[in-house]
Amino acid sequence: MYLLKNAFKNLGRNKGRNILVGLITLAIILAVSVSIVINTTVDSVTEDYKSRFGAEVTLFLDTEIAKQHSGIQYPTAQQQMEIAKSDLLQKTDYESTLSVALQELEALGGTMGGNAGFSGADDIPPNARVKATSNPNISEDFANGSRSIVEGRAFQEPNECLISEELAQLNGLSVGDQITVTNTMKDALMPHTFTVCGIYRDNLPEASTGFNVPQLHRGNEILTDLDTALGMEMYEERGVLNTTYFLKDPGMLDAFQRHATEKGLAPYYRATTDEAAYNKIVGPVEGISKIVTIFLVVVLVFGGVILLFLSVMAVRERKYEIGVLRAMGMKRGKVIVGMVCESLMIAILCLTIGLALSTTLSQPIADTLLEDQIRIAEEQRQNTGTMELIPGAEEQNTISELSVRLTPQAIGQIGGLALVLVLISSMAGILYITRFEPMKILSERG
Repeated sequence: MYLLKNAFKNLGRNKGRNILVGLITLAIILAVSVSIVINTTVDSVTEDYKSRFGAEVTLFLDTEIAKQHSGIQYPTAQQQMEIAKSDLLQKTDYESTLSVALQELEALGGTMGGNAGFSGADDIPPNARVKATSNPNISEDFANGSRSIVEGRAFQEPNECLISEELAQLNGLSVGDQITVTNTMKDALMPHTFTVCGIYRDNLPEASTGFNVPQLHRGNEILTDLDTALGMEMYEERGVLNTTYFLKDPGMLDAFQRHATEKGLAPYYRATTDEAAYNKIVGPVEGISKIVTIFLVVVLVFGGVILLFLSVMAVRERKYEIGVLRAMGMKRGKVIVGMVCESLMIAILCLTIGLALSTTLSQPIADTLLEDQIRIAEEQRQNTGTMELIPGAEEQNTISELSVRLTPQAIGQIGGLALVLVLISSMAGILYITRFEPMKILSERG
């Protein structure tokens, strides 16, 4: 207790020097606090993005390698699902497409399907498509507002489907009715019956809903769940499964390629990731992290040197005081503890003020840095001539703002760094002066 009281009194006796040390310590702690608060927020946002989206990977046909092979075969559904078992993946999205013919129904922009009007033909021209996806939002069209359910509900049970509002009106269909589709092989029909559980509306302009080909018209798409599509008898012959893989990190691409090859992926297929899209979304915040980390290191190095210099200068001024205390019988350890207590009191006061100020300053600093990083990234894309295949496709996922907050993790890091910095600088000065014997100090004073 005596050491604490004496340390507190010493702070008052040396106001000028302690105020200077306090201001410098506060500036360092404030800079460290802002850096760590922004860094922890960036790390949290980046990890959250990776956990929700990952890095999109598709299977790309390398035409140069394919020329060396006599036959090209797209990966089967079974192969794609085996590849999806990799631990490197965050998630996997499946989309299935199957060209079909409507039985006893009229297609938009076409004629009656089934056997009507096609006697003598080997195949029945398809006039609709069954589309299925593993996406819980049914498809990206429903997530981005291009389509919406206007009647009924999304499919939940096997063999349920959604049809377009136009197709329902054309054929007088409503929720609860059944529709039948078949494959296009006239001599080996494989009919499949769906129950209409909902009707969707296409919100895109009419010109973009499809070509003048019934099979490609968006209004002729029958939407169902993936298990139903894979279970259709005709799927084995005519079905196409497209798989999109999402890596936990883009750096895992080579390892994923090796895994896919082990699972039977042909050598003329390569796993490729849309690194440009990933960098567009995550790049700006990762750029902030790099800037803040460099700034933090610079502050710690220069701040530590300044504090070390001030500590040595301050202790040299108190050389005689230390000599008197030692001559009166105070042990070296107690002298050190007393002076460390003084440094800790200053550090704790500065830490409290620094944490309070950092919560106010971190947000505008982070906003400014993010705006600069987004602007720089956009300028780089324009200079390199990089264009978006679908303008605005990534806008809904782009990280355009940071909500900075002071977390317990950040407080722990700030407090730990401040404590280490103050102790190292204080101990250096104290060890410098306590190496002298008390009588030598007093004789020099005399």
